[in-house]
Amino acid sequence: LTQAAEVLHIAQPALSQQVATLEGEFNQQLLIRTKRGVTPTDAGKILYTHARAILRQCEQAQLAVHNVGQALSGQVSIGFAPGTAASSITMPLLQAVRAEFPEVVI
Repeated sequence: LTQAAEVLHIAQPALSQQVATLEGEFNQQLLIRTKRGVTPTDAGKILYTHARAILRQCEQAQLAVHNVGQALSGQVSIGFAPGTAASSITMPLLQAVRAEFPEVVI
């Protein structure tokens, strides 16, 4: 916990208190503490997985809000002969671009 506290730029006792508070809220031990460090319990691993997903969603929401009104749009024309090797490579790519940028007309 000492190393984690250093990375987070907080005092180790404050981090220990936050972990204890979480353990109290979930009524579960989240970390196994030893002289050699800490190891997550099964409950701790589950919480970690969910916490990472929540943080990812928060980052995506922040990015989406930031990008409001900044979406790519317009028209792109691409020429290639159907039935060629280029078309078999290009079609999946174009579908991915359409899915990612629905305002772009190809």
